[in-house]
Parts: sequence; C-alpha cells; structure tokens
Amino acid sequence: MTPIDRAELRSAIYGTLALAFHGADPREVLHRAGRLGRTARAIGECALADALETWAKLAQGESVESVTQDFHDLFLVPSDKYVTPHESAYADRPSDPGVGGLKTMNGVVAAAVQRFYRRVGLAIAPDYTESPDFAGLEMACMEYLCALEARHPSCEDRERADANRSAQSMFLEEHLVRWIPSLCRRMTEVAETRFHVGLARATAAIVEAEEKASDVRS
Repeated sequence: MTPIDRAELRSAIYGTLALAFHGADPREVLHRAGRLGRTARAIGECALADALETWAKLAQGESVESVTQDFHDLFLVPSDKYVTPHESAYADRPSDPGVGGLKTMNGVVAAAVQRFYRRVGLAIAPDYTESPDFAGLEMACMEYLCALEARHPSCEDRERADANRSAQSMFLEEHLVRWIPSLCRRMTEVAETRFHVGLARATAAIVEAEEKASDVRS
C-alpha cells in the first residue's frame, strides 16, 4: 500500500459517510461501504475494514422507505428522535455561549468551521442549505483533504503535503473527535433502522481509527 493508495481510500470512505449523512440512496451507500471495506482489508486497514463491512452486512434487506423515514426523523425534523446533527449542539467549549443546545447552531462553532473550510479551499455550493458544522459537510471536508493528499504526495511537494496532513489532524482533533462520538451514541439510542445504527457505529469506529493513526503520524 502506498501513501497515495491510503489517501484515496480514506477520501472514498469519508465520501461514503458524507453521502449517508446527506440522505443518499442507502443501496448505493451500502454497496460503496462493502466495496471499500474489502479494499481496506486487502491493504491491511483492518479497523476501517471491520467498520465498513459490519455496517454493510448489518443493514442488508431493509427497505429504502424505512431508511428514508428514519433519516427524516433523525436529521430533519425536531422531535424526540431528532439527534441534532450539528457540531454546535455537542461542542463543549466554555467560550461558546449556549453550548449544548440548538441556540448555538450557526453561532461560534459553525463560524469556526466555516473559517477552516475557507482556509483549506473547500468550496461549498451557493445553494447548499445546511450549516457549516453539519455532520455530512464535515465528513465531506475530510473527503476533500484526503483527496488533496492523494493528488499532492510528499514526494512531489513536501511543504504542501505537510500542510495538508496538519490540516487533517487539526480538523480531526478540534472538530470530529470532540463531537462525532456523542452524535453516534445518540443515533444508536434512537435510530429505528439497522442502516442508521450501522452508520453510527461505523462513523464512530472510523473517527477513532483515524485519531489513532493521526497520533502515530504526528
């Protein structure tokens, strides 16, 4: 496995998570998860492989309609099953007034995430309606950063590659690691489909594996 292979794999994995959090067709998402799991296992990324393959197997046979309704309940309509898929609702930072509730959405945390996107050059479509700290968009940011790593390996431009790896580590440590595990725990408590329970478990496991790998690289 080359560094480029691993970066491409990681980009595809984060892209698959982004699709799931944006409500893409669950059949396509699971197909991608299973394929990426097999690829990860073939190159020795066992933690990533386990997370993806378990999710793909767990959710087999569920109807698109049930998954779509569950997505609607979990991510779109505030109710007893709504998990608030935004970092602002989970971030534990004393400097952020109102942290821990809906009143912080689109506030300090979201603004910090937006500034990060601008700094790394992530372009967001003008008609995109979610706030910057939406789980799906944060996964898409990591997809983008990993894709940049694959396109600009250190053997060609070490300074640019080092800056990219630093940005990935920063986003993991300052954003994903701080709230994604809590979101995923909440999802496993209230989700009514195996697809979204599996998504939660896979996402938590992948973020944990990425954090450990980032510690090793640093």
